[in-house]
Amino acid sequence: MWRLLHVMSLMCVVGLLVDASAASGSCATDLDCGLLGRCERGVGCRCFPGYTGDTCAELDLVPAPPNAGLRQQGNRSNWCGTILQDPTEPDLWHMYNSDFADCGLGIWLTGSRVIHTISRGSPLGPYTPTGEVAVAGEAHNPQAIRAPDGTYLLMDSYNGPDAGCRTYMNYTTCTPDGCTSGHGGNCSCAPKMPHRGVDGGPGNFTYHISKSAAGPWAPITVQMEYPCWGLNLTPSPAFHPNGTMFIAFHCDDAMGDVVMVSAPTYAGPFTAVHTRIGCQSAPPVGFGVAPHPEDPFLWIAENDGAISFHVVVHDLPHGVHFFSTDGISWHLHQQLDHGDQGQPLPPFFFSNVIEYTDGTTATVTRRERPWMLFNTDGSPRALVTSMKGGNHPSDSSVWTMVQATSAPQRPH
Repeated sequence: MWRLLHVMSLMCVVGLLVDASAASGSCATDLDCGLLGRCERGVGCRCFPGYTGDTCAELDLVPAPPNAGLRQQGNRSNWCGTILQDPTEPDLWHMYNSDFADCGLGIWLTGSRVIHTISRGSPLGPYTPTGEVAVAGEAHNPQAIRAPDGTYLLMDSYNGPDAGCRTYMNYTTCTPDGCTSGHGGNCSCAPKMPHRGVDGGPGNFTYHISKSAAGPWAPITVQMEYPCWGLNLTPSPAFHPNGTMFIAFHCDDAMGDVVMVSAPTYAGPFTAVHTRIGCQSAPPVGFGVAPHPEDPFLWIAENDGAISFHVVVHDLPHGVHFFSTDGISWHLHQQLDHGDQGQPLPPFFFSNVIEYTDGTTATVTRRERPWMLFNTDGSPRALVTSMKGGNHPSDSSVWTMVQATSAPQRPH
């Protein structure tokens, strides 16, 4: 059995940093390249397709079409995109997004739901809503993946009425009916969900599965050992080549961190992997306006037989990359400054400056909820992020961007 399931030591590992001098010609091992490239002594890091920079710390994004992603008119807002390719129509792409009708991001904890959108011809979009609600509110931060047996999995932080998390949002008035707003009010079921114990522990986790990338989605409930408490779990699933399933979670406990659980299959039971990714330790790491990493996206790569684990989080509004050879001891790819907060420094995994194919650029005020689409060879095909600001017609609205990388666009 995969040995990570048996490691019992708890580690806080942001102190394991990449050497600042690991630029071209000065790397010592592949760790100096963030496991996103190979170190050639005397030459430097040779980045894998889709990554760039002296230490391969940057996603090599190319200019995006101005209509890329899901952009709706007026105040219609969406957030958190995740993409599946249709297995029978290869040119059909399904994206699942958090949707707030005309109410805006402010209702994310009391009226978010997951909708189904499609694009024909390109995973970059533009995407059009189908009118289908894949998971009714409260459902937020969807991430989808195809299991080794072909089953499609759709996870989010709350998983709607099927997980006992029903909300009563009036999308005309943009106010919850018959309750008080706020994180502690009864508008949101999230703080009252039984598995959100302060110290974590055993409980259940409900998400959705389907035999089709287009749905419909049916609930499945699995046993899970929660490593921590989380108001906004933001689960991110990934499969190891040996079939083991891992899920990264966002924690809201005192350490505020990213943790993982694992199981032999997607049916569970899931046990805690005893690691913390980027926790507040010496040196401390401060992430933007948040005191801890947020919105994890987990992927597991295999290059020439070598397995590596990766997590990207947002550092409002930039991206920060962590990596590991074993899923236990993690390294921060970006460097830290020497201030009290230990802010990550550029080059970032992704930035808040967007270049478009028409020659224009836009600087967004928020770029969050990273998710990545991969080619069959494991190279990154596109980055999906949630956006605010820039050239959207209404800065009060938020939308989903899909931006390609420089990696050759191979069939998914």
